[in-house]
Amino acid sequence: QDIDCIVISPGPGRPECVDDIGICLEAIAHNPEIPILGVCLGHQALGYYYNASVILSPDGPIHGQLSGVHYNAIDHFDDLHQHPKDENKEKNIKCNLFHGIPQQFDVVRYHSLAVEFPRGDNVELNIEPIAWCDTLPPMDDKEKQVCMALQHKQYPHYGVQFHPESIGSGENGYKVLENFCDFVSEYWKIRRRSNRNFYDETNQMDGDICTNTLPVAAQGKTDLTGTKEDEKGKKQINGQTTEKNSRYHVLIHKIPPAKTISVSPEQVYEAFFMTHSNSFWLDSSTGCLPSSTSSSSQTSPNNECPIKLNSRFSIMGGDDGPLSRRIEYYGEDFPSEERGLRIISAADNDAAEKVDRIEGDVLSYLRKRIVKEAELIDFVDLVDFGNDEHDDDKAGWGLKVHSDRLEEFPREITESSSMTLPFEYRGGYVGYLGYEVRHDTRRYIMEQEQQRVEKTEEAMKTGNGSKSKRKNANREKRGTLQSNSKKHTPTAAFLFADRSVLYDHWMNEWYVIGVASTEDYFHHIVTNNGEEKENVFVKKEDVTLWIEKMAASMSKLSVSHSSVESSDGLYASAISEKNDSVARKKIAKRDTINFVPNRPKHQYQADITRCHEEIRNGETYELCVTNQLEASLMIPASVSLFHGNHSCFQEEDKEDDDSFTNSNTLKYDMERTPYGLYKILRERNPAPFAAFLKLNGGSKANKENNEQQRREDVPTANVSICCSSPERFLSVKKDSTFSARSAFERPRFSNIIENLQECVTDEKDTTQRNSYDYSLSTAAPFSAKYYQVESKPIKGTAARYFLTKQQNSAVPTSKNSSSSMEEEDEEKREDQRIANGLRESVKNRAENLMIVDLLRNDLSRVCKIGSVHVPRLMHIESFATVHQMVSTIRGTLESHENDTNNAIDVISACFPGGSMTGAPKLRTMDILDEMEGVTRGPYSGSLGYISLNGCMDMNIIIRTAVLTPCQDSRLSGNVKTNENNEGHTCWQTSIGAGGAITALSESDDEYEEMLLKAKAVKNAIQEWANQVGVLQCK
Repeated sequence: QDIDCIVISPGPGRPECVDDIGICLEAIAHNPEIPILGVCLGHQALGYYYNASVILSPDGPIHGQLSGVHYNAIDHFDDLHQHPKDENKEKNIKCNLFHGIPQQFDVVRYHSLAVEFPRGDNVELNIEPIAWCDTLPPMDDKEKQVCMALQHKQYPHYGVQFHPESIGSGENGYKVLENFCDFVSEYWKIRRRSNRNFYDETNQMDGDICTNTLPVAAQGKTDLTGTKEDEKGKKQINGQTTEKNSRYHVLIHKIPPAKTISVSPEQVYEAFFMTHSNSFWLDSSTGCLPSSTSSSSQTSPNNECPIKLNSRFSIMGGDDGPLSRRIEYYGEDFPSEERGLRIISAADNDAAEKVDRIEGDVLSYLRKRIVKEAELIDFVDLVDFGNDEHDDDKAGWGLKVHSDRLEEFPREITESSSMTLPFEYRGGYVGYLGYEVRHDTRRYIMEQEQQRVEKTEEAMKTGNGSKSKRKNANREKRGTLQSNSKKHTPTAAFLFADRSVLYDHWMNEWYVIGVASTEDYFHHIVTNNGEEKENVFVKKEDVTLWIEKMAASMSKLSVSHSSVESSDGLYASAISEKNDSVARKKIAKRDTINFVPNRPKHQYQADITRCHEEIRNGETYELCVTNQLEASLMIPASVSLFHGNHSCFQEEDKEDDDSFTNSNTLKYDMERTPYGLYKILRERNPAPFAAFLKLNGGSKANKENNEQQRREDVPTANVSICCSSPERFLSVKKDSTFSARSAFERPRFSNIIENLQECVTDEKDTTQRNSYDYSLSTAAPFSAKYYQVESKPIKGTAARYFLTKQQNSAVPTSKNSSSSMEEEDEEKREDQRIANGLRESVKNRAENLMIVDLLRNDLSRVCKIGSVHVPRLMHIESFATVHQMVSTIRGTLESHENDTNNAIDVISACFPGGSMTGAPKLRTMDILDEMEGVTRGPYSGSLGYISLNGCMDMNIIIRTAVLTPCQDSRLSGNVKTNENNEGHTCWQTSIGAGGAITALSESDDEYEEMLLKAKAVKNAIQEWANQVGVLQCK
């Protein structure tokens, strides 16, 4: 009696399948007097239970497309107020789902099945259709309309085949749900007035016995209310997150611009982090200085393109900090004996790294460390050195250093002050989550929805149903494949970055960021727990001195290292022309690097046929089918760049006589490493969420230990990721504007059906789309702490015109200047035509819309109710080689002080990105498992940072090359036992690529699109091969 109504949600699957429908048929059977609304599969369940037929839809699978709906109008329950004493009308109160909605209103459809009612007068059911749509495309047979809504003739049971909650259904979709809720409220008011006890009545009408047997698993279960467990208590944060008892203290120094005006991100990475065994560069490689030097244009480039707006900050660091540690996670894609976490602590120059093996998964570890073990910080100290010159309004930076004496100002600068930094990064965890982390996030979702993981695993063990058997078998197969071919690629890996630098592309400013231990907290955990959890204590004074030294070293970078800035604002390394020409003479013309697809074309096309079958059967709407293009490459051996953590710090006291020659020799040796490939990739295919991540097993002192682990067949990280991703997966940032607007207002849907490109656009919002961080749009203090969550999925790709022209044209002919200008204008028009074609493509719009709806659902698991919205829908962004269709979805979290959800919970609710799985996510991933048969590794996972202030920015790992040492012992690493391979190292190189398969997909087109997405990375590898003499292993 506590239930107001029941909503039976969309699929996937069929109403007659036990695994798909669960207890929903029983919910219908035992609740004839409770209002029920079925949506999509719920609509089909009502039709199936009440003896209508559920068939393949007459117009085939329709997913993410719009149709106009017409309906039978009935009296609205408001008319009852004109006859308050009419008991018959009260008894037969009906819900007019379409009250206030015009005929032929557009809705989004996601279905392969449809409810069919018998024709003629011989068969009469207790349900009836009340709304229809024409088939797509319209058929000659006018009677072949598709039922879009039904109702029971007596019970308050209603169903709609379309999705009213879809962003594409717009205001009318919300109105349908509103009408049902209004009806439920009025329904119970009338019932209470009549003072009737409905629960003593029979559950069946005369002649309304369902001939479709209830599933055995559902029989006898009559308690549908359940008992909700208090999850809040479980997720309650233990301890406050103020500076007083946080584990860490963060110090930040802005280098005066005059001291680093010519220093590029590439130059800084090569000088300070490239030679570290483990290092990262979160690289907004499309970043550039604003065209105008005025302050307003720098901080508010409203007229710039979205790519530039996403390209403000680059972040880099290494493993040389005293608090640094490496987290390697080996998950379900590894054999059971190898699974778990390895926490590798920082090593001194004369000691091996300390390796701790613990059970659990990477997200649980990060959640425990960041939230429960007080790594979150609310305060930072802005460090100013006595010889720095800053503006007067920044004279209050928290610390000053005079020689070796530290003086602390009496007041602290908090993140919520008017001096808020323009970025969110505060040090923390930088790394990647491979696609197979999905097994852990799946468990999180199941627990959140109060499903029993043990029951699912038991069903898989006992093999209840053929699907469970196939899935279980594939799991074992994946583990074997991973251990044989990708031993050096963990399922996920992160570096704890306690020393890092950040570059602001818009302002041409550098920041140095250091993390120190908090003395009060350090002593607190030792005293109360009786053990020392932090094996290193780092003083503020030591961190401040490191910051000063780092800033001085960056200012002293010699002209011989300087980089030139290209016309579009990208930075390219300048190798000595003399050394470069000599090196190129030694390199003969190289053969084309041949990449072998993991699944050849005929198999890939067969998989697409399988996808169409699954879509027709209602098992899925959209599947992101991927492939791996692989090649083994022999790289000429370079000097030892990775045995120890060298940087300009060690070299600064040496004589400069040979500095020019040595620097160029070192630079050329860098070209022979995976970093050399990344330099080419970032120049040829710049992207706002690009990154280079190198994990190489540890320091020189730990080399023997690593060799021992290899001999014992223990997995250790040795992987380089060269990523040019244009796609943001998730960001979490402080949101100071939330309190100024209502998150619970209904979204505006002006012209949503006519123009889906700019849905609910907020012009003020455009200033906040930056790179790995957001710039705060206001300097006002926070009235309350909120976090804004954002995702920017990409679905829809078309090659730029010049790329298509290159592929189709012969040798170009010379043109005079006039004809060249005309040709350039024509090329621009053709390129715009391609972009417009992508925007108007029914197939690509459907793909994009499905992923937007999926992400709205994922974010709604953790965001404040009513806060999830779509400020940009199906916007076209043009990159170096392709046009992309991009949408933006946002939601709001409360702060970690007041709410149970945090950045790790957001990942757990949304990973992997829907643009890399398809929809609906869980069922679709099961189908993809059976087709792809191998692990994806880092590809289609996510790479970025999780900051110590609770913020986060993670990309989607696409347009990426993943390099790992070959498993052949003769070719692995620097081993030189094979005469033909003397002087070479061998790397296994993999490029992941794929595309979304829908009912509208053509197998040839999809295969070509997959190759197109890999083309930029393949071309970069080929250029790298030609440049430094890379050979292909035979």
